[in-house]
Amino acid sequence: MFSFDHLSMLGILFFLYGIPALVITLLMFKELNPIERFLLGFFASFIGFGVLHSIIGYILGEVSYLSILLSWLLWLAIIVFVSERKFHLPSTISKEELAPILGLVVVLVFTYMIRMSSFTPIYLEFDPYFYLEGAKILLKEGIIPMHDDSAWYPYIEKSSHRTPPLLHYTIATWYYLYPHETVDRYLLSAIANYYPPLAAVGFAFMFYLLGYALTKNRWIGVGLAVFAAYTPVFIYKLMSGVFEVQPFNFFIFSFVSASLALYLTYHSKEYLYLLTLAVFATILGAVASPAIIVYLAIALTLYAWKEEKSLWLPALATILGGIWLWIYMGTTAKLKYGLLMLVPAVLPYFKKWLKEQGKKAYPLIALGLLIALAAGYFFFGSIIRSALVAAQYNNPLERTIQEQTLAGSSLALVGILGTPADQLLNSSNMLVQVLGMVYALLSLPGHFLNLVISLFIDLLQLLGLNTTWIPKEASAAYGLFALAIALLFWDLKRGKWDGPLLIAIGALTLLIGLIKAKFSIYFVYGFLLVLAYLVARLYERFKHPEVWAIALVAVAGFGFLSNLSLSLASFVPTYGNDPHELQIFFTHLCSMDPYFCNIEDVPITLQYHPELCAFHLAEKYGGVENLDYGEQIRIQIACNYMPAVWVDAMEWLYNSTPNNSRIISWWDYGHWINYWGERKAVIRNEHSVLEMILDTAYAFVMGNETTLEEVMERYDAQYALIDQEIVIGSNEIFGGKFFALNYLACAAANQTSVKYEPMESRCEWENLWEVVILSSQPCEINGIRQGYVAMRRTVEGETGNITPTYEPAYCFTPNDGSLNISRLVNPFARALASQRPIDYVSYTLEGPIQTLHKALWIGIDGGYVALYLKDPIWFENGKWVGGYEDRTTRFYDSVLYKAFVLEDLQGFTQTYNNGYVKIYLRENTGQG
Repeated sequence: MFSFDHLSMLGILFFLYGIPALVITLLMFKELNPIERFLLGFFASFIGFGVLHSIIGYILGEVSYLSILLSWLLWLAIIVFVSERKFHLPSTISKEELAPILGLVVVLVFTYMIRMSSFTPIYLEFDPYFYLEGAKILLKEGIIPMHDDSAWYPYIEKSSHRTPPLLHYTIATWYYLYPHETVDRYLLSAIANYYPPLAAVGFAFMFYLLGYALTKNRWIGVGLAVFAAYTPVFIYKLMSGVFEVQPFNFFIFSFVSASLALYLTYHSKEYLYLLTLAVFATILGAVASPAIIVYLAIALTLYAWKEEKSLWLPALATILGGIWLWIYMGTTAKLKYGLLMLVPAVLPYFKKWLKEQGKKAYPLIALGLLIALAAGYFFFGSIIRSALVAAQYNNPLERTIQEQTLAGSSLALVGILGTPADQLLNSSNMLVQVLGMVYALLSLPGHFLNLVISLFIDLLQLLGLNTTWIPKEASAAYGLFALAIALLFWDLKRGKWDGPLLIAIGALTLLIGLIKAKFSIYFVYGFLLVLAYLVARLYERFKHPEVWAIALVAVAGFGFLSNLSLSLASFVPTYGNDPHELQIFFTHLCSMDPYFCNIEDVPITLQYHPELCAFHLAEKYGGVENLDYGEQIRIQIACNYMPAVWVDAMEWLYNSTPNNSRIISWWDYGHWINYWGERKAVIRNEHSVLEMILDTAYAFVMGNETTLEEVMERYDAQYALIDQEIVIGSNEIFGGKFFALNYLACAAANQTSVKYEPMESRCEWENLWEVVILSSQPCEINGIRQGYVAMRRTVEGETGNITPTYEPAYCFTPNDGSLNISRLVNPFARALASQRPIDYVSYTLEGPIQTLHKALWIGIDGGYVALYLKDPIWFENGKWVGGYEDRTTRFYDSVLYKAFVLEDLQGFTQTYNNGYVKIYLRENTGQG
């Protein structure tokens, strides 16, 4: 049984960040109350210590007590140095502050509990384990190598876990301080579970500070914190198991926004130092640093021009951060952002010079503009081009990746404000209809924004870019976003370049989130920024501003109450995280099934079992029939564990294959093979070498065993992993991810291309399994038996103009004794035969004599799918024979079909099979 000491982990966090936060509470940010100071100090320490340790740990070449202590003491010294060194004893919180502060604490506690409710060492995700592999390498080797051969061999320069270092060193620090003996995969994963909830709490708190800084009204801050905490996408993307870089991206984005707002409000050097720290942490920890730095550069440029105040520290932080990444990662990409941040630093001097020179400066200004445009194109044109390229499909692979597809018309990610107005208007509830009328009114500006973006997309298409988008549904969120964009341009025009505008200007850099699904979450962040902007403008422009504060809190309160069930449900622990509850639950299971009675040491796959977890929580909430919406969501997010079949397969790789083994599989599982199996992969999730992905798809779908051997030899692989998800669909027959592999296989064969969507090529249709539908047209078999004509699926036309159709192919008749199901040996076919009746046998229609066609027809979705097997289940010419020689389409010759269905790959030995994952060893490799 896996056990985890949460008190030890909380103690580590308090030591690293809580003690420095107490020092900050006494020395800095006197404009805030003690609770606000401590929380701000805690999250400043989270990134401050992380920045320092990622540098010191790298210099020392290891994560150790020395590197941790040096970084911690240096951070304390920096706090004292940048403060005024005047103690501000914690003052009593006033009566006016008490209620909103209590409200904030409740929101933050619920934020934390909701995210931690999914705590598990085996969370079902792919990308987090890539980043965690970096921390594991750091703990084992002391430093992450610039390149490794964990994937993409022989293109070793394409394989690296050396990403921006802050998160690697942060998680490695936690692990090093937590009691341990060796670097354990499950313990490291469990420790990493603390990072996303911590980022989520910081994210919500920063929006509280943002609202407070812009309006000086703490209730508005609480309202914005509620939106940040309960926006659906920021629940799912900041759950405890999602320890990838996205939680940090949005935490640091909000930290930058809040720090900027505090500086613009109080004009204190302390907040400028805070902003500078946030910039440094952005460079060293966030992959979204381009969006953040461009946003900040635009905001600070407007501020510097208006206030004639030079801001060198953020520019210096960007430059130094870029230099450090150059040293650490060997890339100069971030250095250009230092040049961008120099603009607000030097702009006031330029403005002063303009005033002094008058008209004499005009020729130099013209020359300077030309130089600036040329330099801008050289240094920053790639940013603009990459943003435009990101809005189109650049290769066939991108058409098969969900997050690379177009963002849909729905803005449900925003939450209740993203609900389409017409959906509310069509409700039978009168109050909901009234709300729909309000939404319809608020959504009107969104129609205009749809028109503007459509015209822009048309322009890009005229310029030759393969860019498109899906207009958004009319909703309050989209209408408010469009209204805010219009107000932004109006404020820019009239020179009202104040705090609210400078904060919301970031939304303009996030518009790409309306086009591509991968960036949709950034649009939601932009919406939160413009929401703060709109509230601040309403608060300052109208009489009785407290009315607007009450309105925001009322809307936020509605959102809070609508999620109250989820919040409260999160306090019920899952049995896997409570040893006492686990004992009670397994005693209960024992009374239902003897299997659970004699388990002395509960394996992790039963401790964190998705179905058992759902069953346990449902019983805790009063039974499945009594679950409310919040409890259903809690079960969904809390029980998102890796299935036992995958955990077991990875454990087999870890325990039963040589250390230097490399496994070819579909790219989805590359990170798991590296982290859980601790073996090398051929391809994996970051898609570094398109050619290798296409080769793998081709070998699996259109190649044979010889093709697969050649690809594995080329990429130094000894094992091939074939899983159910790339062969079988949700209907338990063929489909699933096969369509993605099929499209890429045909692209590798030059029979389709990126300009065609999947299933628009003849090649893809010809690679599919055989499907027939049964007609009502009678047919006769050799004048003896009667049946009905079965129409076989086929296609007409050529690639780009494909039309599926059906043609007569077989005469179906009830089993006439030529088929004996009891002789089935194949496990896959036996499982299907036990679940679905096999009603018919088929005979050919062509020719003067109708012959037996030895396909096993599986009924599905109103039709029949053919299985061609080697099992001797057919009686023909006086003996029992198999039907594989009657196979029709290329699908039945594919490696996927042979490996997963037939379990017979020539030149390979099956070494592992749990029914869901099947692993083969290539013969003559010297392994086994």
